[in-house]
Amino acid sequence: MRVTDFVKECTVQCAAGFESIRPAVSIIMLTDSASGHTGLARSARSVAQQKFGNFELIVVGGGSDRELARQMESLIAGDARIALLLYDANPALSAVSANLGIERARGQKLLLIDENCELFNDGLHELYQYQTRTGALGCYGKTKYLSRQGDAYWLGESKADSKSIKYSNYIPLESFLFDREIFERIGLFDPHIAAADFFASCFLFH
Repeated sequence: MRVTDFVKECTVQCAAGFESIRPAVSIIMLTDSASGHTGLARSARSVAQQKFGNFELIVVGGGSDRELARQMESLIAGDARIALLLYDANPALSAVSANLGIERARGQKLLLIDENCELFNDGLHELYQYQTRTGALGCYGKTKYLSRQGDAYWLGESKADSKSIKYSNYIPLESFLFDREIFERIGLFDPHIAAADFFASCFLFH
């Protein structure tokens, strides 16, 4: 059963050339109406400026989010690789948004990011090359992590501590690149899990 079977309405807004793209990587950007989308444009620009250009960007959000729709209108007009997927939920749920994006995506590789994340211009290239070279089904690079005590450090140099991640502050997802085969083997994210559990589960895939 597909995620769309549980969603009453799901619409896609995109430029005329979007459907003809055959991307190697599908970037799925999760949004939250509570944020006011202050980082959306900056995050989308960091994606558009990637050294690795063979991608599509699917931004997923709640259907009643007018501010998201307004900002996305100009982004879609400026880049045919960008689309907006809206579904009947307010606020949008992380796991459901990710699952809808994965179902809609066409790339073999899937990058999950948040609307407040910014990618280095060679970030996608480095992850894609590493995964292609090693055959890994999932990989992540260095990700900034803020502990409950306010200490900031970088994950990626050692194995992630999933328990600490679950109970700590916000974790950006910009470094997580998955092969579609993972989801074909074990299925999609549990739509009932909380945001913190969803973030932690991305680490556990590694």
